Amino acid sequence: MSIQATIDIYFNEGKRVKPSQILDIFLASDWKNMDNNKFRMLPLGDEDYSWISYTEDEKEAKVLLNGKLDAGEVGGIELFYNKSGIGIEMLLFTDSQLSISLSINRKTKFKSHTDIDWYIEKILLPLEQQIEIESFEFVEQL
Repeated sequence: MSIQATIDIYFNEGKRVKPSQILDIFLASDWKNMDNNKFRMLPLGDEDYSWISYTEDEKEAKVLLNGKLDAGEVGGIELFYNKSGIGIEMLLFTDSQLSISLSINRKTKFKSHTDIDWYIEKILLPLEQQIEIESFEFVEQL
């Protein structure tokens, strides 16, 4: 049985949030790349969510994320928390929305339920310290 869990975050639409700003917050909060030290990302022009190992350089990753949104595309990057093996696939949309799939070694408690408190502490709290969050939604599908 596969459980899918996501956190959708909605930012204040009056203020455009740059993907590079979001990535800076995650990197400062101990989220890193772990695919042979390369960021796994969605390439420019991608239409079917084909993740690739892209670059080791944070600046190049930020340029790609900003470029994807400037082109009206969904930006995507995979990150891992502090070499724990717990990872996320983050999708950035042009409409001030961030969708995070808790799909890589999902942190759990109470048998197989997602430890949402852990994700709030590691994702939402650092974000809301620097960006105005309008709302968020957590969904777990059994």
